[in-house]
Amino acid sequence: MASSSWLRLFPQNSWLKEPDLEEVVVDGWGINDNIEIVDRVAKCANKLQVWGRRKQMKFKKEIDACVKEMEILRGNQGEADSR
Repeated sequence: MASSSWLRLFPQNSWLKEPDLEEVVVDGWGINDNIEIVDRVAKCANKLQVWGRRKQMKFKKEIDACVKEMEILRGNQGEADSR
C-alpha cells in the first residue's frame, strides 16, 4: 500500500506496512458508493479508527502473552540456579 519513499518520509507509521490496511482503506473509501468526498473521508476515517483499535488490542494481547512467558522462564531459571 505505501511506497518505500512514503515510508522513508514517515518511518514512525509502521502501520502502513500492515497487509490488511489496503482492504480497510478501499472498503472505507467506498468506491462504489455515490457519496460526497467529505463523507468518503469520514467513512474511511471511521473504518481506520476501528481497525486501529483492533490492531492495538491484538498487539497488547501478544505483548501480555510474551511477558507471562518471560516471567515463567525467569521463574524456571531461578529454580535451576538454586540447585
